Amino acid sequence: LPFEQDSFDVAICLSTLEHIGMDNEQYDIQSGGDGDVSALRELGRVARVVLVTVPAGVEANMGWQRQYSPDAFRRAVDAAGLSVVHMDLFAHDPQRGWSPAREGEVADRTYGEGATAAAASICAELTRR
Repeated sequence: LPFEQDSFDVAICLSTLEHIGMDNEQYDIQSGGDGDVSALRELGRVARVVLVTVPAGVEANMGWQRQYSPDAFRRAVDAAGLSVVHMDLFAHDPQRGWSPAREGEVADRTYGEGATAAAASICAELTRR
C-alpha cells in the first residue's frame, strides 16, 4: 500500500480478505502470491488496529474465495505477524437471522448453508505483536 507505517489508527477489511490471492477473474482482477497473509501483514503495517470480517465454518478453498475455520483464521493472523485482540463469531439461521455463536456452532458450517452467502462469519480486531 502506498502509505507509511502507522499512517492510520484503524484499517477496515470487510468481506475482502477471503478473495485476495484467489481466482478473481469474475471481478476482472488479477491477483496472486500468498494473498490473505500478505494483505493482513500490509494492513497491520499501515494501521495500528485492523478490523476484519471473513466467512467462517469448515476450512475451504472455493477457488474464488476462502472460508476460514477459527483456527485457520488465527494461523493466517499469526503468519502475518499480528495478534487477535478480540474475535466474535456469528451464525446465520434462516428463521432468526444472524446471532452470536461459539466456535463449535460454526465448525461444520458451509458457504451458502441456510443463507445466500456465508452461513457464519468471523469479526476480529487485530494488532501487531
